[in-house]
Amino acid sequence: MSKYLNAGQTKVKKSRWWLFFLLLFLYAAAFLGAAYYGLKYLWSYLESYEASRPKIALNAYLDNLTDEHICDMGMAVAAQVDTSLQSEEECRAVILEAISGGVTHAKKSRECTDTRQVYVLRSGGQVIGEFAIESGAADEYGFTPWSLVSESFDFSFLIGDTVSMTAPSDYIVSVNGHQLGSEYIIEDNIIYEEIAEYYEDYEMPYRVTYEAGPFLGQLEITAADPDGNPATFDENTDWSRFYHNCTEDETKALDEFTEEFVARYVAFTGSNKNTRYGTYDKVIEYVVPGSDLATRLKAAIEGLQFGQSRGDEVVSITAHHQMRLEEGRYICDVTYEVDTTGKEGVVRTSTSAKLIIVETDAGLKLESMNIY
Repeated sequence: MSKYLNAGQTKVKKSRWWLFFLLLFLYAAAFLGAAYYGLKYLWSYLESYEASRPKIALNAYLDNLTDEHICDMGMAVAAQVDTSLQSEEECRAVILEAISGGVTHAKKSRECTDTRQVYVLRSGGQVIGEFAIESGAADEYGFTPWSLVSESFDFSFLIGDTVSMTAPSDYIVSVNGHQLGSEYIIEDNIIYEEIAEYYEDYEMPYRVTYEAGPFLGQLEITAADPDGNPATFDENTDWSRFYHNCTEDETKALDEFTEEFVARYVAFTGSNKNTRYGTYDKVIEYVVPGSDLATRLKAAIEGLQFGQSRGDEVVSITAHHQMRLEEGRYICDVTYEVDTTGKEGVVRTSTSAKLIIVETDAGLKLESMNIY
């Protein structure tokens, strides 16, 4: 009988161990569950507490404030520039260069309250934008979390003024390497004042004024001649070199012609009765046959007074303008000085004249002469 009793007691002990482990597992599970939810609650509580501190929201914003983000937000300034000559990539490059020295922040204390803080952003001492953080409604723990509510960037300080340049009409004008088209011309057909009187009768050179901008960054306006050679134009520019268009050989030929003609003309106008016809024959060699000037010179023979001088000497000839009006036709604006010896001694006179000289089969000839 004890044999069966012992067997029953063994079964009871085994069933109690199973129950023990089950209860232990349930206890451990309950403990872990309570710990998990407790820790989760604590973590959530701590997160809520951290979010209620403005410094956390401030640091979170600054940690994510990259140059690319600033550039993206600041690209609104590109709407104010001439993007046909300055690409979006070039605008971005200018902005990135402007903040390459780093970005700092500072609180705008006068605009801050218990629930709002405002900060400015600077780069190199220049204000580039601002942002604000605010505390919201209380959460389940009674904390008021802070978060970013606004940010803005302003790079308008990078916008340069428009630039302009006046140049000969056939010159190439560029800004930062971009060639300006006719749409950038704000004034055309600008005459050269010194030769204004010739525009009505001849095809004369003109100037034009270009204007471009605004742009981001430093602007450089440049010019080049039709062959690509750089040129500079400013208040000190000697514009005469653009209408004094004769070659070196043409200039030399015109100088020699003018010098000889003036000498013969002075001899003709200062000759006495006995020499006028001889001097006329010499001066007429330099005049276009049949021209109005040739007719007037011949008619002047009888009108000239008897010479009272003992001699006329050309002292100097100064060429003011020597221009090619068209192929084979030139204008020379000259002043010549003459010393005339008479009863009262030597008298110096100065005469200015505009000479129209043409190329003929017989060489250079004078077509017209206008003394002024």
